[in-house]
Amino acid sequence: MKKIAFLASLLCATFAMATPTITGMSQIDLSTSGQTDKYVRFVLADEFSDGFDNTWDTPAPNESGIYVYYAGERYIGWASNQYTANLPLGFYTGENTSYALKFSNFSGTAYTIYDRVADKTISVASSTNIQINGVDADPANQYTFTIDESLKNSQINDRFIINYVAPTCTTVRTGMVVDNYYTICLPKAVTAANGASFWNMSNRGDGVAYLEEVVLPLVAGRPYIIQAEDVELCVEYSGDDVAAGTYGALHGTLVAMDQAALDAAGSDIYLLKNNELRLVSGQTDNSLAANRAYIKYGDLVYSTPSPAPGRRVRAIPMQDQSTTGVENLNAAEAPVKTVIDGKMYILRGEHMFDATGRMVK
Repeated sequence: MKKIAFLASLLCATFAMATPTITGMSQIDLSTSGQTDKYVRFVLADEFSDGFDNTWDTPAPNESGIYVYYAGERYIGWASNQYTANLPLGFYTGENTSYALKFSNFSGTAYTIYDRVADKTISVASSTNIQINGVDADPANQYTFTIDESLKNSQINDRFIINYVAPTCTTVRTGMVVDNYYTICLPKAVTAANGASFWNMSNRGDGVAYLEEVVLPLVAGRPYIIQAEDVELCVEYSGDDVAAGTYGALHGTLVAMDQAALDAAGSDIYLLKNNELRLVSGQTDNSLAANRAYIKYGDLVYSTPSPAPGRRVRAIPMQDQSTTGVENLNAAEAPVKTVIDGKMYILRGEHMFDATGRMVK
């Protein structure tokens, strides 16, 4: 495989640093408007001289200017002589909000740089053939971008991905309504996903079940609640297929279930529909599609969960078990108190209010 190296150095009008001997150099300068004497240079090279040390000086914490930011450190210079797909690089900003990537000396091998914040792909075939999201750049050898005012003089982690290879994903849900809740159970582990957030369900309160947010990766065969962030859910799989499993009160299925199958699963089976949990045991004409999950009331623990740092907890209304039909879910409008994330809320019908009486959902 062809060796490619990535090298970053900060150059000033009054400061110059020695660089290793390199061949086949292609260059990307990251400059900041108003500070033309300071810029970070990414150099893509075919080969470094023997014995080159890739640990260049690290700037002092209070030193001004922009620097390459990699693996928890900001460097005046950094290099590697190994080709790495999806190599993440960030930078330490200066006093400005406008920046530009300028390309020069490019020829031969085409390179791809991905801007994670702007969701744009920069393709570079030569110094005069630069495309941004498949469209010729203007000017042809430059990519401009901005940062928020709040990010001045701060480190930006992994903004750019060098040698970007887009992940392949499999669409597993379609026709979703944004912000609505659904269930899912997939036979493989999921390492990346686009289109939904993921939640466990293990606890309940009076008239509600609690959702606890989880982060990727997802466990193969484990059922989850999802909240739609797009009309489709696309996932990147990993590993081998496993059988459907159970986690908390969620029971997964990889095959479709009709009313008879749901009744055989227990006398306290609920399905998630229209953002509510509805009792289906002993009812008629209910079904559950493949790769979904049902909820077993008896597996819910009567307790308010304590969220992990940075994880959200939410409450979802449950149909009372004494109700004989799903159409009676909102027949009673009596208020129900519940505690979420240490705060008290009042549920009345389909709405949630805080302690001051303001509706929050």
